Amino acid sequence: MQELNLFKIEGSVGGNQDWFRDFWMKKGGCGAVTACDCCIYFAREFGYENLYPYDSQNLTKESFIAFSKIMKPYLSPRMRWN
Repeated sequence: MQELNLFKIEGSVGGNQDWFRDFWMKKGGCGAVTACDCCIYFAREFGYENLYPYDSQNLTKESFIAFSKIMKPYLSPRMRWN
């Protein structure tokens, strides 16, 4: 059985929704963290660098937060004002 190569961001395994600065992302951002972590994983492990616009080999909390802001419009459910 093959194991996943887990990555750490400043001591945390993957991202953390408590890092988000947006109220709704912090409150219900578990799916957002998963989506961001998956993109980072595929960039690191399979070379899909277009999925993560920052350095996937040198992860920081700030780059993760910035990436979550890029990802936010693509995630749902969320409040939409049409």
